[in-house]
Amino acid sequence: MSMQLRDQNIDIFCEVIDNFGDAGFSFRLARALKQHNRSRRIRLFIDDIYTLKAIAPEIDIHSVSQILTGIEIVCMDSYLNGQVQQLTFAPLIIESLACEIPDLFRTQVYEQAQLIIVIEHLTAERSFESMHGLAAPTGFETPRYVFAQGVTSRSGGMLIEDTIIDIINQHTDQSEWRKKWLEPFRSQLPTDALDFKMGSLFSYNRSMDNLVDALHALNENNLMFVLGNLSQASIKQALENRNVDWISSGVARLGQAYFLFPEMLHYNDYDSLLFSMDYNFVRGEDSLARAILAGKPFVWHSYEQEDNYQLVKVVALLDVMEAYQDCASKVFEQYRQLLMLYNSKKIENNLYNLCEYYYSFFHDFVKIQSWVNRFRQDLILHGGIVPNLDRFIKSL
Repeated sequence: MSMQLRDQNIDIFCEVIDNFGDAGFSFRLARALKQHNRSRRIRLFIDDIYTLKAIAPEIDIHSVSQILTGIEIVCMDSYLNGQVQQLTFAPLIIESLACEIPDLFRTQVYEQAQLIIVIEHLTAERSFESMHGLAAPTGFETPRYVFAQGVTSRSGGMLIEDTIIDIINQHTDQSEWRKKWLEPFRSQLPTDALDFKMGSLFSYNRSMDNLVDALHALNENNLMFVLGNLSQASIKQALENRNVDWISSGVARLGQAYFLFPEMLHYNDYDSLLFSMDYNFVRGEDSLARAILAGKPFVWHSYEQEDNYQLVKVVALLDVMEAYQDCASKVFEQYRQLLMLYNSKKIENNLYNLCEYYYSFFHDFVKIQSWVNRFRQDLILHGGIVPNLDRFIKSL
């Protein structure tokens, strides 16, 4: 007999640690749960409303509670003056990305809830997949379970909207979307810029010298949207000692490669940008999931951890992806080496190889895209977090 919750309402708790990734994933999760069942009330409790506003400018940072796309957004800081005692929490609590509910909230939440789900960070690591569905006791009577995000059928899946096929189809004609992204820079670009190879870059802080050199060496028209303060600072530093033509403060040209520096994009626009590019460099887990669903060749920058542990996550992802490559062993091996070096803190002795692997990435688009598309297909068939969460709760 499945667990019977007193209603379908859900409260999600989000602790912002990795800047936009935590806030973006948690809000996207809330929106997907609402789309899946519009009759339920979804509340998102977040401890950093400023980060959410950076990707959703319509947020009012002065409001304790507000409605955005049918989701109630609650700023937890505003409740730390005793207002929390007035709240009644939902029967289903989601601790987004294994966040900790504040001490002031915890007892009240755990006593009122019927079920608590801990959604873990996205990873392809087998050890984390083995945790999927395990009990995680709280010391209270309320049952609590681990829901492991992942990229195989052994996990709970990734966050995939019910409307993902429609989203993919909406971006089949890339030209209209690209006109939108190029519009703010139109007067500063060649008239045929729409026909250039286009990509996006969203990274943590790292040296971008080799990437800039590789794009320059391609000797083909290439246009890169550089997003976020860390990415923009890294690219600008790499351009400093090169013969760059600064067309404006937002457009730089190095040979046939153009670098555009737009302002922060709305989360919906960032999604559409990924889906309408030829390639994407992405950072963190939320952007990785979106890059996979976009079905374009991508390079992933994992969140840096102690002892280079981010490389364990990169290796796990590559091991899964290898099953989808079509016997192009040399291409995949070069792709593997690119992701490993891109994520390593110790690349000083591998600079030449890194430049070579970048060059390979830009020349092997068709092969790389074929295995990314097969990977995406399987993930969609497996189903995303939302339907899998429903099935998990019914199995309890």
